[in-house]
Amino acid sequence: MRTIFIATDFSESAQNAANYGVELAGAISARIVLFHAYEIPLSLPESYIPIQPEEIRKTAESFLLDEAVRLKKLSWQPIEILAEEGKSTTTILHHVHAYPNPMIVVGRSGKHLGFRKRFGSTPTALAHQVNCPLWVIPENASFQPYKRIALAAEIQPLTNLDCLTPLVELCRAFSTKLDVVRVLHTRAGIMEELMHRSSRLPSLLSGIEWEYRFLRSADVTEAINRFTEEGQSDLLAAIPQHHAFLQRIFNTSESKKLIYHTSIPLLLLPESLRPTDSPSQKHQHQPA
Repeated sequence: MRTIFIATDFSESAQNAANYGVELAGAISARIVLFHAYEIPLSLPESYIPIQPEEIRKTAESFLLDEAVRLKKLSWQPIEILAEEGKSTTTILHHVHAYPNPMIVVGRSGKHLGFRKRFGSTPTALAHQVNCPLWVIPENASFQPYKRIALAAEIQPLTNLDCLTPLVELCRAFSTKLDVVRVLHTRAGIMEELMHRSSRLPSLLSGIEWEYRFLRSADVTEAINRFTEEGQSDLLAAIPQHHAFLQRIFNTSESKKLIYHTSIPLLLLPESLRPTDSPSQKHQHQPA
């Protein structure tokens, strides 16, 4: 069973992402964990009433419980809640692998600057560091069964195709058509590209309706976004750590452009799983 690990800061965009994550979990029969990372102030003026760490934890858990109660209207499944101290990105990455087959869900506001001030640059930071599937949900996106998914990736002979397993599962679960999108330089030839395709991809996608889609553009992000809009894609999937195709995006400021400008949900699939620290003690998870 997979785990939908929903990270929230209780903002409107996070609540929308939680709605999406809960409905996705219901569609694929996944476990649901609702997570919040909080920070304790380093120091307070003497005039302030001292705040105890345990009080902050209890307050965070109370907010989580209220959110879980709200989400139960959308789900028949139990919702576990977990509040942990720490910065959002590092705390998410530290605790997510306490759960089997996790997929992280975070929200993304349409008010880009305001969102980054409130919630930091969590989606962008996770995109650079994540070692499990990451869903970035736009503010106004709502869950619907996937009819068409675009995969932005350059599949080479040495590409680790294990990262595509969650995507393949989605396509089979929803009978989805998959477009494997490659943005070419103006001088690149389609026949040359096809000659270097991975011979393993057709076997992996057996039983799925899929095809290559070649685009010509100097702006990778713009070309991908235009394709998903014109092709009415329900989901954009990408491999953020890919050494070739998305290097121009995820090694530069283009990562923010893709994450914050894409109008549909974005699923990031790390090419290889990196070792991660596991919590030293088992948490007392609270089902709602």
